[in-house]
Amino acid sequence: MAKAFISDWAKVGIEIEPLEKERATWLEDLGTLNFDLNMQTNATPTGDADYTLNRLYTCAAERMGYCNPELDKILADARASLDQDERKDLYAQAIDILWADAPACGPSTSARTSRTARASRGWSCRPPTGPTSTPWSSPSDPGLARREGAACGPPPFARPRGYAAGNAPEARRTAMTRTPGDPLLRSAADLVASANSVAPPLPLDAAAVLHRDGSALFVDIREPAEWKRDGIIPGAYRAPRGMLEFWVDPASPYHRPELDDGRRLVLYCASAWRSALAAEALVRMGRTDVTHVAGGFTAWREAGLPVADA
Repeated sequence: MAKAFISDWAKVGIEIEPLEKERATWLEDLGTLNFDLNMQTNATPTGDADYTLNRLYTCAAERMGYCNPELDKILADARASLDQDERKDLYAQAIDILWADAPACGPSTSARTSRTARASRGWSCRPPTGPTSTPWSSPSDPGLARREGAACGPPPFARPRGYAAGNAPEARRTAMTRTPGDPLLRSAADLVASANSVAPPLPLDAAAVLHRDGSALFVDIREPAEWKRDGIIPGAYRAPRGMLEFWVDPASPYHRPELDDGRRLVLYCASAWRSALAAEALVRMGRTDVTHVAGGFTAWREAGLPVADA
């Protein structure tokens, strides 16, 4: 696919040098925005706009150097709404913003997303008007896509800034080794922040409303010792974090039907760290009706909300 893009760009005078990276190096460069143009497959297995938009385009995601507080608010409102018509309207507003800001754009016939780093300038996108998405608008010919009525498409891998071809083997060795005590490629805090961009936490007041009206199933993913020591949210289903995915999955031999009764799942742990990672995992499994309590059980109890013995 990348070769096809490179060939088309060459026809209009744009020269691209592709670089396929070892995965650890690619992940490090992606996380630090150390690239000019980046192409990757990006499926949306849930079929819900929330999965891709919240995961990639919020300020908290930090996935491509893009941040728009207006977009964040729209996506948060859409995530919190149970009204499907309202969600469609909000996501339509979000798409309009993304087309205008153009942090990334993808072809109309493929579930792939392209990303442009801060240093890349001059690329422009427009909504697709047909089944294909070539060629692209560019600095050398900014009217090309508009004249031919085409959408922009994903660019190929490009050589990251400061990366020399002769250094590739050394870069791979460096990425795969570390000295004990050195920082990890991603911190636990980074993982939680990323998870919250996929499954944003539910504010305490909203969680309290859902608890009172019984429209959601609260799921306590803490350890049994924590339940016994601190109590639980009344009526919460207790599912230790280590078994959650297996209990939720209908195809698993450990499936618990109680976790699939048609209600929205509201997870909580002690401080909303474990629950963030758990909620993200369930969303990626296809449970898009999952959220988690902001601040966790600690915040719930400190707010004076009801607590019961386990």
